[in-house]
Amino acid sequence: MEDFPKLSGSQVAILRAESSTGHVYDIEYFLATSTNQKVYAVFDNKEMAFRYIHEIAKLRKGFEYIVYDKDQKVIEVLTPE
Repeated sequence: MEDFPKLSGSQVAILRAESSTGHVYDIEYFLATSTNQKVYAVFDNKEMAFRYIHEIAKLRKGFEYIVYDKDQKVIEVLTPE
């Protein structure tokens, strides 16, 4: 899996995982099995990330989204359904 991205200010990163298994998926929603796959999506702030999550959740069922701050701390786990 790729390294955690360098974030600054109010930026956040999201990681997506299948709710039933915990398996991590890349940004294209393929199972992450290689270090070459990009698994983190970076947003300027958590509001933008939450908006993205709520929109994509309409199309992608069965996923949870873990939102991290610049210090790699989990600030929210969203399981929209």
